[in-house]
Amino acid sequence: MVEGPKIAETILEVPALPSPNLVIKKISMTNWKSGLLGLALLGLSGPVAQAAVVIIHNGPRDPPPAVVEEHYGPRRGYVWVGGHHAWRHHHYVWTRGHYVRERRGYEYAPGRWDRHEDHYDWHDGEWHPHR
Repeated sequence: MVEGPKIAETILEVPALPSPNLVIKKISMTNWKSGLLGLALLGLSGPVAQAAVVIIHNGPRDPPPAVVEEHYGPRRGYVWVGGHHAWRHHHYVWTRGHYVRERRGYEYAPGRWDRHEDHYDWHDGEWHPHR
C-alpha cells in the first residue's frame, strides 16, 4: 500500500494578539520529499496531446460529401479551422468553420476523414511544432 505525504498539525495559541479566542494552526509536512517528487513529476509531464481519432462503430461506409467552401477574413492572432462533415444520427451533417487562437511555434493541421477497412474514421485537427 502506498501512502501519501503525512501532515503534522501543531496548534499555537498567541496571547499577544487582541482577540483571546484566536488560534493559529501551523502545518508542516514531515514527508516533504514525497511532495517535492509529486511537483517534479507534474512539471515533467509536458503538454497534453490534442489529437484524437473518432472511431464510429456502425459508422459511415460512404465517403463524406464535398467540403463546403466558406469565405472568411483574416483575423490577427487566430487561425481559421475550416468546416467539415460530422457523422451524427446515422448521416453526415455540416459543421461550420471557426477561429481558434493561434499557438506561437505551432501550426494547425486540419481534421480529415480517412478510409479504414470498410468504413471512414474522423481524425480531429491538431497542432504541430514548427520544424
